[in-house]
Amino acid sequence: MSTCATAERADPASPTWHITCVPTGVSAEPVRGSFPDRGAIPARGTVAAVAWRRPAGRPARDPNELKEPMRLSRCFRMKQATGVAVGEGRLVAVTLGSMPAAAREIGADEQEIGEGGIATALAALHERGALAGTVVVGLDPRSAFFMTRERPAGAELDVTQMVDSYFAAGRPEGGLVADAVPVSVRGGNYVALAACRRVGAEQVQAGLSNVPHTRRALEPTPFAVFRLAQRAAPAPSGWKAVIRVTFDGHQGLALLQRGRSLLAWRPFSAAPGHELDGIAEAVRGLVAHGRCDLRLTAVDGVLLHASANLAGVAAQAAGPCGLEIRLVAAVATDPRSIAQGLALGALGGGASAPDLLKQLRPPPTVREIFPWVTATLLTAAALGAWQKIAAETASYDARIRRAQTTLTSAMKASRVKPSELKVSMKAATHEAALASRFIGGRVPWAALLAELPAHLPESTVLIGIMGHDQCVLPSLDRPDEKVSLERELSLQGQVRMSREAAAPADVKELLTGITEFPLLVTNFPRVDGAEVTRHPQKGEDTATFIVRCGANRK
Repeated sequence: MSTCATAERADPASPTWHITCVPTGVSAEPVRGSFPDRGAIPARGTVAAVAWRRPAGRPARDPNELKEPMRLSRCFRMKQATGVAVGEGRLVAVTLGSMPAAAREIGADEQEIGEGGIATALAALHERGALAGTVVVGLDPRSAFFMTRERPAGAELDVTQMVDSYFAAGRPEGGLVADAVPVSVRGGNYVALAACRRVGAEQVQAGLSNVPHTRRALEPTPFAVFRLAQRAAPAPSGWKAVIRVTFDGHQGLALLQRGRSLLAWRPFSAAPGHELDGIAEAVRGLVAHGRCDLRLTAVDGVLLHASANLAGVAAQAAGPCGLEIRLVAAVATDPRSIAQGLALGALGGGASAPDLLKQLRPPPTVREIFPWVTATLLTAAALGAWQKIAAETASYDARIRRAQTTLTSAMKASRVKPSELKVSMKAATHEAALASRFIGGRVPWAALLAELPAHLPESTVLIGIMGHDQCVLPSLDRPDEKVSLERELSLQGQVRMSREAAAPADVKELLTGITEFPLLVTNFPRVDGAEVTRHPQKGEDTATFIVRCGANRK
């Protein structure tokens, strides 16, 4: 909601204004009165009301200047950009502001092109304040030279050499100005080169002479149409190389796209009833250019940005073009829409375009290269941060001194000497290390007893198991001495044996199984042998055995 205000003076000699505030969009009566200062203005359903006191001696302003609505850009500093499109005998300027959610239009203006040409018209727009922020002027696609070519890897980008190589035969009188930008093409390093007549670029340069040189540009309008088309209908998922076709009933523009880069364009004209021929010819030309010059193996499809009355044409064009064609949202190509696309690119909303005024700009001065205001602000911020850090450091030093004083007082009260604390800490550290070594090297009895029966013969019956695990830690005087381990494992079992056998075969099988048991061999690598005792009985005799395993090998 905005507010309209008009002002009048009761007495020409008095500096006090009479303000009439009318809230737009709200049904309310105007608020009238004399307000000598800004804080005395009432607000009745209004966003804000503006008033001021005219200092003595300053000429009175025209009251009609207050009749235009208040704009949000006057209250907030935002990033702005103005696109200027060349229409039929007129210039259309649209200013966009970079808002938190998206770019929004905050102003528009028009100017007829008179005898002075584009330069005079641009100067008139600048005098009226219609050129705010970054100024981008659009160049008609039929007035620009454009091509995309491969650049050898590691080679420096020389625009002048590229112009001499590609446009030497068709160079017009007066010469060309050009610029190149890198584009994303699979399988190589490519650049898009755009050029135009130097005479036309110098006219734009002269019209924008009062605008700071770092805030003006000249680019071909197909880039603006390409940004608008991307916003209207994104490319389908899985489509890499796409051709977009815009058509307004008489003239059209075909754009070859890969990813978010514009690779080539081709304008065409088509009379009513012959739209199919114009679209098919432009699409086939871009497909051939992509395959021959840009190494595009295939073009995935065509997006036709047109109204619904061309649905039949889209269905019929699939055969002559040899590609899938989809009818998507139409894109307006009038001067106002193109101006919006130009401003959108200056705000960073889409593919970057070549700047055809780059070669005409004078070298920047030291004042323009070095940002004095930014450097001053950064220096002030650095000094403030240094003072803050110095204050915090002094505060921490004071806290550390207080903590040291408290610690010294506590130690004196407890009657503990620092040397005794060091000895106690060393002893505790040594004992903790030894205990950690013992815990890390102790025998896992639970796992050992759980897996041992699987390594014994089936006829063996265990009668008893005795384990011994003792760790002798070194003294505190010899911290480098090794830990002494005293480990022993005794297995007592019983097996059957025939009276004719001299020794039970199961005992030998038992010893073999023990040596193949990794957990037992790791903790008890020494096997002393088996003590076998025979017990005669009726039928088969039985024998008892004892196998002893130790921690150290002999």
